[in-house]
Amino acid sequence: TALGYDAESTVVQEALAWARHYIPAASDVRGEEAAYASVVKAHPTLMRARLHRAHLMWRQGQLLTAAAELEHAVRSNALPAIRAAALIFRGICHSRGRRFGSALNDVEAALELSISPRLERLAKFIRGSCLLLVGEYDVGARELALVCSSAAAEEATQVEGDAESIPVRQLCFCASFTLGLAQWHLAQPTKALACFSDTQSFGKKLLSGEALVQLPHRISSASAPRGGTTPLHTSTVEALRPRARATAHLAAALA
Repeated sequence: TALGYDAESTVVQEALAWARHYIPAASDVRGEEAAYASVVKAHPTLMRARLHRAHLMWRQGQLLTAAAELEHAVRSNALPAIRAAALIFRGICHSRGRRFGSALNDVEAALELSISPRLERLAKFIRGSCLLLVGEYDVGARELALVCSSAAAEEATQVEGDAESIPVRQLCFCASFTLGLAQWHLAQPTKALACFSDTQSFGKKLLSGEALVQLPHRISSASAPRGGTTPLHTSTVEALRPRARATAHLAAALA
């Protein structure tokens, strides 16, 4: 009230529901779903609510429903960055559903819009990952190498403990691990070893951050569950680091 907002407002309730989902102890899926439904009904052109609603569906493994919700944002007159975010997110949904052609189409459409370097990197990470999953290892590896290089350059400028560094390191972690898998498929154990070493480094930095974030994309078909979220918190990083270590040792032996 001191800030001049109406606590009963559907828009405020939607914002609170989105904020609570970051705190596991305060998370309320039914309440979150009701808040998004109310604000979308009252404000059908509020794309933020539609993106948040799609995110909830994605977390619950409702990939086709999430993609359908994102269609509203894709076809809206919203800013290019919002439409690009919707396209990239829908590409993630399609990729998880193994509809790689649709995922690549969405990512390509997003890259044609005017977007930030971070959104561009995320789009290219998804494109590279999809190319790997359809067997285009060489092209996918080149794409992921560019993502790794760009993300690592920004990560090097981040201040330790700054919340802004989390999504950058998150992408560095995912991209370096996925690139390592690509290099392994290309029979390049030395390059794979370097990628897995980078994965270890970024994983350690993420562990030290003690933050709960969401992976932008599943790392590989074998390293993340189908549907729902893959929270990149301490347990997830700890689970992936030994795998990276084991693969790195094997790559070193063959290098």
